[in-house]
Amino acid sequence: MLPVKDKSVLSKPELNDILLHADWDLLREKVMQDREIVRYLMRRAYVKDGLLFWRAVEAIGIAAEAIDAQIPGYAAELVRRYLWQLNDESGGTAWNASEVIGSIMAHCPKQCGHFHWQLANLIEDDSLSQGALWGLARLALVSPENVYPVAELVLPLLESPDPELRGRAVLIKALMPDWDHLVTPPAEDKQFDDSVEIELYFNDQLRKYAIAELYHPEFLYK
Repeated sequence: MLPVKDKSVLSKPELNDILLHADWDLLREKVMQDREIVRYLMRRAYVKDGLLFWRAVEAIGIAAEAIDAQIPGYAAELVRRYLWQLNDESGGTAWNASEVIGSIMAHCPKQCGHFHWQLANLIEDDSLSQGALWGLARLALVSPENVYPVAELVLPLLESPDPELRGRAVLIKALMPDWDHLVTPPAEDKQFDDSVEIELYFNDQLRKYAIAELYHPEFLYK
């Protein structure tokens, strides 16, 4: 069993510094000493305020992977906890849960890839849809076989009038060439502005991408 201390081995400023510098090796070291760090990261991910929010989301996935190596089932239980908090019966609100679930699944695809339908179904919630699509894109980078079954929920968004949704759907489709035979050409009267930019977090960076760039996302593979 991993040791759990009453007092965190990191102060909040120290943990924020880890996020600021994306020092994931140090995070793994510290989280193995104190799993309570994950609770702070979860609270930090409640507020979507730019790069540090996304680094917290990333950190939860990294921490889940590290802990799961010592405590099998930890990552899956964390996903289940977030999904439960999204139920009305829970009485709580899991802010930005879709992003966090996607991060955990991307870092732990073998342990959590089977939650693909639960993540994809979050697309139907306007407050969770962008995060769910980002999570599916992250999962597609490492485990496309777990994304393949949810094509029916993603592909219709290729014709969404919302550039945030369409751009993310374009990206997922580009990462899923096995979906090619499922795509029908858009109606001739539908025209999309692929110069529109959307903000996405990948490879520890938060930046804007033109939708046109997302059709050929080789730059995401590092």
